[in-house]
Amino acid sequence: SLTRPEPAMARRWAARVADVNPDPALLDVGHGLTVLLMRPGSMVVADGDGTAPLSPVELAAARPDPFCRFETSWLAHLEDEHPEVFRALACHLPPALRDARARPLGVDRCGFRLRVETAEGDHDVRLAWGRAVTTPADLCLALTDKMSGHHDP
Repeated sequence: SLTRPEPAMARRWAARVADVNPDPALLDVGHGLTVLLMRPGSMVVADGDGTAPLSPVELAAARPDPFCRFETSWLAHLEDEHPEVFRALACHLPPALRDARARPLGVDRCGFRLRVETAEGDHDVRLAWGRAVTTPADLCLALTDKMSGHHDP
């Protein structure tokens, strides 16, 4: 469920968030920006092995992906300035998709997500790294390995 807290409470929460993740937009809480409180009824984690329920305690203890803070700007830079990256990654796509346009959707410690646009429709594809990566240097190495055509074991 989503609820709207009282304005004073929303400003206190915004201040606590700003202590951990400063953002000028938090100054607008109560002045055009609204805070909503989300209380999920259920949560499920999904990966290549299937799905499993996730408790609120497990969700609260989860650490963010190490690339979440720069993912958007990094992917925009790749798409705008380095189209050769996506041409190089095409060798990992199914043969029917290799000549289509690939655009970045996301990157995380486990892999790269692409949207491959074809005349028949879009296809979302995940390219997994050989192992989990946790630093920008590891991410660059994993991407370089993928671009050079190395297939994961």
